[in-house]
Amino acid sequence: MMHHRLLLPAFFALLLLTACSTQQNTWLSRHYQEMNTRFNVHFNGEQAYIQGIEQLNAGFNEDFSKILPMYQVSNHSSAKATSPSMERAIQKCQKAIKTHSIRVKPKKKPSPKSSEEAKRFYSQEEFNPFMDNVFMLMANAQFTKADFLSASATCSYIIRHFSTDKKRCDQAGILQARAYTELEWYYEAENILNNLNKENLTPSLTAEFAAATADLLIRRKKYAEALPYLEVASRKIHNKREKERWSYLLGQLYQETGKRDNAYQLFSAIPAMNPPYEMELSARIRQSEVFPGTDPKKPLKKLIRLSKSSKNTEYLDQVYYAMGNLYFAAKDTVKALESLNLSLLKAVKSGPHKLKTLLALGDFYYRNERYMEAGPCYNQAITLLNKEDERFAVANERFNILKELAPPLKTIFVEDSLQAVAKMPEKERLELITKLMKAAEKKAKEEARLKAAQETAAANENEQADNANPNNTTNPMTADLSMDKSWYFYNPATVDKGMKDFRRKWGKRALNDDWRRNRKTPLFENMTVVQKTDSVMIKSIGVTGKSTTTDSIRDLSEGADDPTNLNYYLKNLPFTKEQLEASGNKIAEGLYQSGQAFREQLGNNKLALQQFNRLEKDYPQSAFLENTWYIEYLIYKQLKQEASADSARAKLLRTYPAKPWANRLMNPHYMEKLIEMYQVQDTLYAKTYHDYLKHQSDSLFNRSNYAKTNYPSSNLLPKYLFLEAMEYARTGHPEDFHHNLIVLRDSLPESSYLKELKPVVTGMLAYWDEGRRPVPSAGYTNLLSAKDVQLVDSLALLDSLANSFAFMPEEPHFVLMAYDSSRIRINRLQFDVALYNFTNFLVRDYDLSLSKIGKLDVLLVSGFENALDAVRYRSWIQFLGQKPEEKYNGLQLFIVSESNLKLLEEGVPIDRYERFFNEKYSDINPNP
Repeated sequence: MMHHRLLLPAFFALLLLTACSTQQNTWLSRHYQEMNTRFNVHFNGEQAYIQGIEQLNAGFNEDFSKILPMYQVSNHSSAKATSPSMERAIQKCQKAIKTHSIRVKPKKKPSPKSSEEAKRFYSQEEFNPFMDNVFMLMANAQFTKADFLSASATCSYIIRHFSTDKKRCDQAGILQARAYTELEWYYEAENILNNLNKENLTPSLTAEFAAATADLLIRRKKYAEALPYLEVASRKIHNKREKERWSYLLGQLYQETGKRDNAYQLFSAIPAMNPPYEMELSARIRQSEVFPGTDPKKPLKKLIRLSKSSKNTEYLDQVYYAMGNLYFAAKDTVKALESLNLSLLKAVKSGPHKLKTLLALGDFYYRNERYMEAGPCYNQAITLLNKEDERFAVANERFNILKELAPPLKTIFVEDSLQAVAKMPEKERLELITKLMKAAEKKAKEEARLKAAQETAAANENEQADNANPNNTTNPMTADLSMDKSWYFYNPATVDKGMKDFRRKWGKRALNDDWRRNRKTPLFENMTVVQKTDSVMIKSIGVTGKSTTTDSIRDLSEGADDPTNLNYYLKNLPFTKEQLEASGNKIAEGLYQSGQAFREQLGNNKLALQQFNRLEKDYPQSAFLENTWYIEYLIYKQLKQEASADSARAKLLRTYPAKPWANRLMNPHYMEKLIEMYQVQDTLYAKTYHDYLKHQSDSLFNRSNYAKTNYPSSNLLPKYLFLEAMEYARTGHPEDFHHNLIVLRDSLPESSYLKELKPVVTGMLAYWDEGRRPVPSAGYTNLLSAKDVQLVDSLALLDSLANSFAFMPEEPHFVLMAYDSSRIRINRLQFDVALYNFTNFLVRDYDLSLSKIGKLDVLLVSGFENALDAVRYRSWIQFLGQKPEEKYNGLQLFIVSESNLKLLEEGVPIDRYERFFNEKYSDINPNP
């Protein structure tokens, strides 16, 4: 059957053949045959393309829990699966181009008096009027199979060689912009779309243009800007499938931008479009998330009906999730939580819908400070989240916080519960334990029943397999005569069959006496009489029948791991004074640790103070009160509650007068001094180091003593002590030198500066232990004997060099690429940089060199006249659309002036230059 696109040309050709002379008929006949062949080639390619599109639609699974992609091609793995069909389409297009392209211009040129139409006809490069369709089909096929670079190149060819056809050029431009968007070359895509919009876009392509623009903005998360374009695209598109998807996506964008009413109306309209069932159900669920009122009776009725439908069995988790949202809207928290927990229970698989439920529950518990319940939710959710998911950062942060907070909170909860049960009247306590034991016994029976059923099913399968293959089973009456049949159980086949029959009837049993009983441990240890009622049963517990303290139980360790045994519940109850004291110590520690976590991890001073106040009230002798009162002092100072801060300070000074925190708070203006310390400590140390370089001993010791007296919590104290030690060594005070080194090694709390100093200090002390002593000197390098010149104040020297960094933007600059040689192949990096330079800078010639700067391996790009030149290069460089830091994990790019590079080469760590770099170079605009 001839395709409908062939009917019109064929019809006109027949008319021409009928109306023309014999000679003309011969020419037209040949032309018609060639035209028919050309159309058939294109038709076959188009059919292959349509088949590939159908494959893409069939193999694409939407994830309605996330923002839908604008196009299905955006799932590149699904798009690449269409390659066989698309390759066939491309081959047909290439064949049509090769055999039917007409590039020869007419012999007769238009004269100056010819019409504009004639001149335009002569100026075109392709004279086959159908060839633009062939090229466009090839570009679409390349695009659909995710070969975006080839599609972009074909579109560029169409724009250059079919420039007289405005509509076709606009169509190719839109497709090229989409290809750039898929490659994440957003800047190039935006330029193309902006130019198309300025040049009177072909009206019939409005929907395609709006959709491409919306796609670009959505990928850049500019949802508010994308809304008007998506509204136009979804209104003007005629393809039913695309209209449904884009309408759903529009509702999602309304939801993301806070337009809940618009989102609710759109999600309500989607079921009427008769979309696929999963989209319809997802729209109803989205409705529940943006429900605008507080009386959700009507949508709840619909969801209840859905929950009772058999076709929704695998979607029940989504239905209950939606019901939970509506109950939240109605302020019915109890039913909302019931529904969300039912959603987790009914989840058939761990996927995006279960993830949404876990995050919804976790967020609710977290917001309402129910952290012990929030922890398990985030614990499960984090295993289902990809690191690229925008929800991962928040969920992971909360998971890590709760991981530290959960243990102390659990300790408090458990110990409080145990103490409460231990303080109960005996009868109430035993009634509670009996209920727990019955529940455990019921659970154990259910588990045993399920296990027996599974084993029976397995045995039946084995028996059916044996019956299907009778050669594998030996009847004892017809056993091989060569086998020893002196006893029945000598036949292994008979034994195997008997064991299968036994398991099928009784389940798997241990080889021991009384095998018919599932559990042989008595329900209650030392039970004297078995009574029918629970109350009488409880009275019969114990030796005396009057008490359940540890004295009345013969052996609490027996059955202590069995939830159906009384000892399981009695073993941890704190009955004695010693047990209560141990339990209280655990609670005190939990209160202190949770208070710290509330303040430091959550920044929640209210909850921290609650924990600390209970610690002080219930456990006034706790050793944790020293740190508690100091933290309370800081909190109240932060909250500007001076009276409470003074009270905490007074309690600390009164109770722990000789402790370090009390020593710090002796000064009533401690907090003001602390703030002052952070403002002046760097300047003060720089001046002290200057005194050291100038050999001004008195000034050095005065400044150092001032810092130690007024700023005892400064993390720069190790550096002051080290400078003092060096000055003692230079001026001939070896014992003082040694004392400072001992303090540095043993007494100071750890800090980043102390870690850097420790190798030098350890080396100096090793020489001291060998009997060597520092040699007095007028300089500041020869501190030990001549052999030990290497041990100098390296850290202070580096600080001095780091303070010498200067911002001179007019100097020649370098781009420094620091890489980890164990992870990055330098040959590949060097090739990519050279290729980028060669293809983008035809006039400038940037030199590449490998170097070692300090401990860093670097690729140095040189030849930049000034800072602006280097900043532009750093901001523009990319390898096929990828930033260098994205392609090479761990790569760092810095801009370094000629003078600062010399300082780095002298050994200043790159992290110290990084602070200078971020401060000075961030204000340079690469596109002024």
